[in-house]
Amino acid sequence: MDSGYYEIYRYVTLERIKLRPLPHSARFAPLPVLSCLAILLSLPPFSAAALAQVSCVVTITSPASGTAIAGTQTVNMLESCSGGAPGFKRLYVGPVGSTTILTASFDFPPGPATLAWNTTSIPNGSYHLNVIEWDATGSIKEGGTTQDTIVTISNVAGGSSLPTFSVICPPGFPCPASGLLTFEQGGQPVTANAVFVTSAAAPTATPSRAPTATPSRAPAATPAPTRTASPAPTSTATPAASATPTPVLGGAVMKANDFLNTMGAVTHDIQKLESATAIINGFRYTGLRIGRDDATHSSSGAGSVQDLCNIHAATGVKYHELPIVDDGDASVSDTRAMWDQLAGCGGMLEAEGPNEPNNGPFFYAGATCSMGSSFLPCAHYQADLYKMVKSDPLLRNFRVAGLTEPGAEPDNVGLQFLAIPSGSGLAMPDGTVYADIANTHNYVQGNGTAGTTLMDNHARLAETIQAGPFDHYGNYWGATWNRQFAGASSGQNARPKETTETGWNIYKPGANIGWDMMARLVTDVFLDAPQLGWSETIVYKMFEEPPYDTGNGMFNRNGDEADAGNATALGLYIHNLTAILSDNSSAFSATPVALSLSGLPPTGYYQLMQKSSGVHELVLWGEAFASRTASTVTVTLPKTAASIKVYDITSGTAPIQSLTNAASVRVTLTDHAVIVEF
Repeated sequence: MDSGYYEIYRYVTLERIKLRPLPHSARFAPLPVLSCLAILLSLPPFSAAALAQVSCVVTITSPASGTAIAGTQTVNMLESCSGGAPGFKRLYVGPVGSTTILTASFDFPPGPATLAWNTTSIPNGSYHLNVIEWDATGSIKEGGTTQDTIVTISNVAGGSSLPTFSVICPPGFPCPASGLLTFEQGGQPVTANAVFVTSAAAPTATPSRAPTATPSRAPAATPAPTRTASPAPTSTATPAASATPTPVLGGAVMKANDFLNTMGAVTHDIQKLESATAIINGFRYTGLRIGRDDATHSSSGAGSVQDLCNIHAATGVKYHELPIVDDGDASVSDTRAMWDQLAGCGGMLEAEGPNEPNNGPFFYAGATCSMGSSFLPCAHYQADLYKMVKSDPLLRNFRVAGLTEPGAEPDNVGLQFLAIPSGSGLAMPDGTVYADIANTHNYVQGNGTAGTTLMDNHARLAETIQAGPFDHYGNYWGATWNRQFAGASSGQNARPKETTETGWNIYKPGANIGWDMMARLVTDVFLDAPQLGWSETIVYKMFEEPPYDTGNGMFNRNGDEADAGNATALGLYIHNLTAILSDNSSAFSATPVALSLSGLPPTGYYQLMQKSSGVHELVLWGEAFASRTASTVTVTLPKTAASIKVYDITSGTAPIQSLTNAASVRVTLTDHAVIVEF
């Protein structure tokens, strides 16, 4: 393909790296088309059960970290295993400081812990070396290196011939000095050196553009114990967060039941990747109340609408089910039949538009909706979908969410608006209504270094509507990211919004912050979102799905099990959070408390909640993800409480501290939630 201006971004559903053209005002230096190798998709999943059988710790003894190597390099390692011997060992090689993925793997020969590695097989540059041990089938990880070994390949025949490009980093975010880009040109892989510069040092003053944005949803009206469909909510005026957010100290009391009603997970029953029984167990353990799953033409049997109805009947969970888009002009009527069945059994929460049509083109109204041609068929589909929902007796009271990634429009059909304003002069008529609520995939695992390296206030920034490395601005806020078509307001609560996908994949190259830290980060997202006007937060995803989609689930796969026995740290911490806050009624008037806090750091936030029993829960959470600063916060109540209990979601559901007849308590905040109950 020809040279042009491109930005690397994540195809979130499968954690693949893809490209999209950048607008003129935010271009990098000219780059050839990049087609990155998402190699870690092939890595087998972590399995706690397997590690209990064979567990190895590996140390690379040569080459030493920081050395330059060339030609055939001997890689030596020491391994210490319990429970048996590993099946085989594999060396993984990934570039240092790269925003793309260039990774190769090399298998050790059977027996000796020595590998003769021909370094000329990959380009010159600096690389991370890691060794992972697998069982004989390659499906179970049995151990690996814990240290980070970095070497520089310097072969005479390579390196000097590589082209060099400048890449502008977003302002205010970490910027590596250099790295490698790998891309495809003429069907062949090509590698180039990359020099990263901050926007201030860039040759031109054009600002780097905000990452892909996607629709989102505004806070819903106070939910009843049993969730019912409601029209589009009105957003509350919450101040927009700045680059260094300050706490939104809620004088208002949030009902615990209302908070729990904002939390959800993506499941894959329709794809038959997990059973309805497993999903039921997963919802029961995590306490999550919203599901999101795929479209189907099946009304009964495995992977059908009836499965979602059965999940609802067993758990009370209500679903976003994606619309049908694979039946041409009959797709909207097919969707109507599917959603009528789901609504009829009480299992539907909301109608949602197509999922990322820039990544999944479809045919409607006599043409294909595609980022490479036109989004006009998408616009006709979304407008017809909205009309269908509002005219259907079973569906008319459900809120309609817009499609995701409207900012990809190659032509201005107005999908960046919920309704096209008058005087727009677009390809679709003024007044065309697409949705009641903006719908986003603003992953906390952002773009560039925000997708690999944690910052202080990382979760808070991901929920803040502003230009930056997170995927919300440029779709329903600001100008569209593809062609810079004029869009809607950039205000934090200018429109109702929801998140239908977010999360962090620890197996993305360079992004392995570990299960524990990932779980702390994502549970903070659940807490930040309602304060910043997001009415729902749906995390991708409930289950690990080996071999291609792992590193982001709440449970490891083990038949129909979904409990403490196979929960990842993410599933465990969500369980602890929802169990501590558990409540099922909003039919009461919340009582404010004039408490005071001292010592709250710039990375600390809080929300006062109340249960229907009258008990108050002060949830405090820290976001010192980079600095790791521990802060002591003193909570002082207006009067003595008969009982004060302190919980830590990383420690379990039992209190870590209990006081009687006390009016104050000290807690420590770092990077996760603690709860003071009184």
